[in-house]
Order: sequence, then structure tokens, then C-alpha cells
Amino acid sequence: CLAYAVRMTAATVVGSHPDCGIVLSGLGIPERLCVFECKAPPGGGPGELLVSLADGAGPRARVRVNGVALRPGEARQLGNMDRIVFGRAHAMRVVLPAAAEGWDVQDLEQSCFEQDMLKLLLPDESEAWSEMQLYFNDLWQRLGEDRGNEFFAHLGEASHLVDEANEITTEMRPSDRLKFEVELVWDINRDVRDIIVIRVMQFNEVETGVLPVLA
Repeated sequence: CLAYAVRMTAATVVGSHPDCGIVLSGLGIPERLCVFECKAPPGGGPGELLVSLADGAGPRARVRVNGVALRPGEARQLGNMDRIVFGRAHAMRVVLPAAAEGWDVQDLEQSCFEQDMLKLLLPDESEAWSEMQLYFNDLWQRLGEDRGNEFFAHLGEASHLVDEANEITTEMRPSDRLKFEVELVWDINRDVRDIIVIRVMQFNEVETGVLPVLA
């Protein structure tokens, strides 16, 4: 278990640049990803710990607090044991010593364990999910409540995995012009998992004006 200290008197920058106070690397982590700042109230008392995206972090920067994405220009106050996900691979807990009295090491270790990280992500923030929303009402009516709940749980998981696959492909093979998408098989008598299909599209050069083709 790694522990990083946040400065009380100066900002702590998180990013992939070696000069950052907390150095992390991976998808969704630019050279300067986000900034932690401690704010003391004018009249004294407990201070506040705030996190915001760093200036120039870019559209691919990813920070989630308790599953909710941090937006540009937003400074979000953090509480004891809040969970932060940096990029797509680093998940940490916020520990505020003044609010953590009575906790022992075993409590902290158990609180840092998450069996299914996808449960921390909201489907509405997935690009692949948003591309399917026109079909949701029709699907819900056809599947019914029980099968509908199961289907949308699987669809949310598939959508985030497709988003991640697209980020990896863009990073590792940008010249191939590939895009993964979630597609549906319109046979509601199938098992709900079998309704969901993942396809990959390969786009021609933009200059040709030719539509994308299936790969």
C-alpha cells in the first residue's frame, strides 16, 4: 500500500512529469493532471482539502472522486475516506488524520480494497454509453424490469471497457484509425449478455471522404 503526503502550505501537483509532487503514469494522466490544495478558514478551525484539474490538463485527463468525474474549473472539497481514481489505473483513499481518529491499520487496508473497480464509474459519463441512449426506452419496454436491470448493468460495464480500449488504441496505434463501439443484436429472446456485441471500425483517411468500414 502506497501513501502520499499532501503539503499543508503549498499546492501538491499530481501528474506524469518527474517534477510533480505525486508522480503517476498511465492512460488519462498527462504531465500535470490535478492539484491538491489545503485551505485554512480565516477564523481558524479545521481546514479544507480541495482537488482541481491542473491548467492545461487536456480533454483526456481523468480524475474521479467517489465515481464522479472532476470537471475543468471545478474545485471539489474532499472528505475523509473519499476515493479518488487517477486516470484508469490508480485508485486511492483520502485520509484526513483529524477525522480518522479511532481507525487502525486493518480498517484502512480493508477500506482500500475494491473487488470491482467498474462499480465506481457512472455509465452516464461513458462515451460509448451515450452513443446508445436513443435505444434505451425501447429496450427497457421490450426486456422488462428484471432482464432490463441485468442488461443495463452489463451494458454499463461494456461501455467503460470500450472507452478504455479506444483510449489504449489511440495512444498505441493512432495511425490505424480504429474505433471500438458497442452494438446490439435485436433479438430480445437471447440471454441479455448475448444482446451486446463489440465491433471495431477502421476509418479511411479523412481526405478521401469515404465512410468508415467494418474491420
